[in-house]
Amino acid sequence: MTMKELAERVLLPCPFCGSDGELFVRGFTDDRADAGNAYIGCDTCGVEQPYKRSPTEAVAAWNTRASQETTR
Repeated sequence: MTMKELAERVLLPCPFCGSDGELFVRGFTDDRADAGNAYIGCDTCGVEQPYKRSPTEAVAAWNTRASQETTR
């Protein structure tokens, strides 16, 4: 998957404020989306996820939500 293809994937809204997330990448030497470091962050509330090994992993982690179940 190329960076362009990854950019076309839809990110879920920020889990804290509902704004759009943004993909940030570093360490890329070519157009592949399977190497380097990446994370998703929110410019509105400032939340950032830890770096992942690839943009694909960053998107998957950002789009994963904890269960909404509550315990009583």
